[in-house]
Amino acid sequence: MLQTKIYLIIILLLFGTSVFPTALTTINIATTDSCDIPTWYMGDEWIYTADPVSYYSDNGSFNGKIENLKREVVGITTITHGDEQFEVYEINITGDISGELTWEMISGDLEGEVEGFSYVRVSDLAEVKTEIVSAGTIEILFITQDYELINSNLFFPPLELYDFPLKLYDQWEISSNIVTSGSFIIEGLVEEEYSESDMFNVAVQCNDNEIVSVPAGDFESFKITYSSDKFWYSPEVGNIVKSEVEQSARDYTFNMDLSLESFSRGIQPITVTENIVPSEAFIDQEVIISGQAVDLNSDPIQNGDISIEIPRIGESWSTLTDDDGYYTIQIAAPYIFDDTPSEGEFGSDGVIVCCLSDDMEGFCVKTLLILDDLPPNIPIIDGPVSGKIGEEHEYTFSTTDPDGDDVYYWVDWGDGQTDEWIGPYESGEEVLLSHTWDEEGTFYIRVKARDGYDVESDWATLEVEMPVNQQVVINPLLQMILERFPNAFPILRHLLEAQC
Repeated sequence: MLQTKIYLIIILLLFGTSVFPTALTTINIATTDSCDIPTWYMGDEWIYTADPVSYYSDNGSFNGKIENLKREVVGITTITHGDEQFEVYEINITGDISGELTWEMISGDLEGEVEGFSYVRVSDLAEVKTEIVSAGTIEILFITQDYELINSNLFFPPLELYDFPLKLYDQWEISSNIVTSGSFIIEGLVEEEYSESDMFNVAVQCNDNEIVSVPAGDFESFKITYSSDKFWYSPEVGNIVKSEVEQSARDYTFNMDLSLESFSRGIQPITVTENIVPSEAFIDQEVIISGQAVDLNSDPIQNGDISIEIPRIGESWSTLTDDDGYYTIQIAAPYIFDDTPSEGEFGSDGVIVCCLSDDMEGFCVKTLLILDDLPPNIPIIDGPVSGKIGEEHEYTFSTTDPDGDDVYYWVDWGDGQTDEWIGPYESGEEVLLSHTWDEEGTFYIRVKARDGYDVESDWATLEVEMPVNQQVVINPLLQMILERFPNAFPILRHLLEAQC
């Protein structure tokens, strides 16, 4: 392995537009609180400049820049990665690198080109694989030497930098094992091969949104940070527009400023819109996926084949567009686990909607977020456990919701009568209800609660006895005496009333 880890220069430069992002001119405060995953297409390209670029270690250094660092979507394909298959964007990478290189006893001016590709997962823009070749010359003591660097990176699991949908003040974790291999050659002087594996594990947060000014224009952007690195993602651009990298360790330091010079977006033969309602759902909650497909003339695609896929869970659905190009399908929100755990959610994944018609195709990606919601606690029933037929009895019901959500109650009185999902009531609020039983017997009051997201508690039960009313027949003469002299026989009157 190279003692100076000089290959990190190329790796970090090329990942500056994706994995290892990195000055910022703020001209205004943006107003958008969230944004969803972009849909890339063939022909999309982003061109950056990384200047300055500096790398220092005990055994070497590099000071220079990369110009015309272009990432272009050249295809969409399916690849096998470990034991899984992913639908990915194939990104072609090119650029020009120059600067002063020092390595052990070698020092000179480096001029070279960068070529390579990366695979980025369609459903969440996670980095799956990258291969880079940089070749050129190094002028050492007026002698020009050829150099070549070959680098390959595999990410297990794919490195999901963005936790879409991006939200202000959201936080998440990234974890991936990066397997790096390659070689570095300076003709006649150096010939090294390297191979290593490193665990990349960081906490990431989206803590601001600003309008950022770069050579490509002014863009409303989300500021994302981890450690001392920060970058700005623009929904309009569909990628980052600016980044600042400041990395240091015991044996090296690395700094880079990167900014967007220009960008352009490809045009799909079929434009597909996609709406997910709700886009943030609880497991098994009803979700409606709908939209429209139109051609380049904005005419509706009639009877187009619509496929809907959630790659993370390996499930898909199909339907057709109607005469106006619209489609709709209803699903139950599935359990989705992902590699960017965040508070309040189980996970998320892109829902890919594709439309095929004749020889034309178009697709769209939106995110379905599965929320982590706790059910209300088992309710408490407070009231009499025995009573009289035909009389009204009062009971108090209460519960609390761990998330502080409002609650609804379903009450089964045990005699065929129910009060169904009454509410909403505040968490912890006591609810007073009354009920009358018309027959004798043993009844079981059952109650359960649910929150506003249809997550239900278990049942609570209270046993209630309704004894027979004992009707006492009073002699008419005795009744007349009691009415005429109401205070004369208080004990007798009390006993008789108690039995009625």
